[in-house]
Amino acid sequence: MFMTRIANIFKMPAALTAAAIIVAAAGCSPAERRTERRAESRSRLMMDTLVEIKTSARSREHIFDAAFDEIGRIEKKYSVYGGGAAMTAINTLDGRTDAAGAILDDETRFLLDFALRISSFSSGALDPAVGALSRLWRDAETQPPPADRIAAARLLSGIGRIKIVDGKLYKKAGALLDFGAFAKGYAVDKAVEKMKSAGAKEGIVNAGGDIRVFGQRTWNIAVKHPRKESEFLGVIPLRDKAVATSGDYERFRELDGRRYHHIIDPFTGFPAEGVISVSIIADDCLTADALSTAVFVLGAKRGIALIEKIEGAECVIVDKRGGIHKTAGLKTIPFTY
Repeated sequence: MFMTRIANIFKMPAALTAAAIIVAAAGCSPAERRTERRAESRSRLMMDTLVEIKTSARSREHIFDAAFDEIGRIEKKYSVYGGGAAMTAINTLDGRTDAAGAILDDETRFLLDFALRISSFSSGALDPAVGALSRLWRDAETQPPPADRIAAARLLSGIGRIKIVDGKLYKKAGALLDFGAFAKGYAVDKAVEKMKSAGAKEGIVNAGGDIRVFGQRTWNIAVKHPRKESEFLGVIPLRDKAVATSGDYERFRELDGRRYHHIIDPFTGFPAEGVISVSIIADDCLTADALSTAVFVLGAKRGIALIEKIEGAECVIVDKRGGIHKTAGLKTIPFTY
């Protein structure tokens, strides 16, 4: 996975449609098509989106339950919308008085270390300590936050305001963590782990466009058009991989006649501009999810250059003018805006 290589409320769309939609199994034999007809899916509203899980395993209900339970566990722990336990415990620390620091459990330490590596790799485009800014914009209901409050929140944000020493997290006053850029992708990966442990040989987990497929089947994944509700940019064949899409249409508010989405540029303090959709293919959904946010902030040129450095990763970007940008591995796949 990429993480190993490196180590060496907003408005939802009316129909709760996923940013990427599974179309069908590709190139199946007659036997595989018969198996596909027996496949079943279950859907639940979780992590502020629609989560769909699909498998063709003969005994399915315990597999579905195991996967949904794991996603629910992660949501309760890391959600910034519902007061996740881990986030609340960390973010309520007062940097001026809690000199002892916060002891991080293994899972939280893993996620924070991962986020810090991606932050370094992307030159700060992904920032897990951007919570003061994301909260400010999340609370803006009728008009954008005033410039002085954005400036103040920027001063409270950034990975320079946190540090990990001997397994403990120390943070300066006002610094807030936000795992929203990658927690959903992590939940997808963990759900897949639970499905495999419960006996599933193949399946799909789709959490609002964060998708992971596993098994020997190749699936066609249709990437949603960012501006046309019922159309697609193109179709990506995916086998035992993940794809995650970040777009300005997923969560947004109309304030003073302008669309403000949920992906905050840590360098400006405002929602990122320049692109409207980013889809990343990677070995795991945690990596794909985090990189889709980083690339959205970096923009098309720098984003493509970043992904080209990662073995096995691909990217397709739509800029604000409708231009489509692809990494070399997707050049033969047609995308149309």
